[in-house]
Amino acid sequence: MDKNELFDLLNRIPFFDSFSFDEKRKLAEIRTNLFVYSEDDFVIRQGELDTAIFILLKGEVSITKNEMPQAEINTLKSGSIFGALPFFTGSPRLTNVVAREEVVVLQFDGFMFSTLDPETLNKFKDEVIKILVNKLEEMNHSVAEIKTRLMNILDGPADDIKTATQETLQEFDKVHRKLEDG
Repeated sequence: MDKNELFDLLNRIPFFDSFSFDEKRKLAEIRTNLFVYSEDDFVIRQGELDTAIFILLKGEVSITKNEMPQAEINTLKSGSIFGALPFFTGSPRLTNVVAREEVVVLQFDGFMFSTLDPETLNKFKDEVIKILVNKLEEMNHSVAEIKTRLMNILDGPADDIKTATQETLQEFDKVHRKLEDG
């Protein structure tokens, strides 16, 4: 992929909307942090000690865990950011990220951060914070909804318990997927 194709991809990703033409052009010229993965390749492996953040520029990836490799926790599409939790905490990777098709990712690691000027770095930080805050708000809403449903289950008739429990488990799965995406 040449720098013009990469520049076009950056222009399609909302994460980069606040970046200037020149900032996007500079990102497109940093070839060492652009990776292409084939279907079924691991982008991230659970347990790895790596603090890079990834932005999915093209394609889809699956989120899985070693404990249940066939159970897909979530699917991320072009424009998604993943790998942020180890970046902030230094903890090992909590999940696997596996290419569902050919994917293109831009990896933000120590090298990438050292090459960016302070203004671009601040825009990157601001965008990551916005995404994390939105995820936190969504999770808080979901947790409150789950708590309300559980309270209603305890107060409701026995016949409704199975249906209410299934709905609550589905909502819990949504919250869990959001946590695993971090």
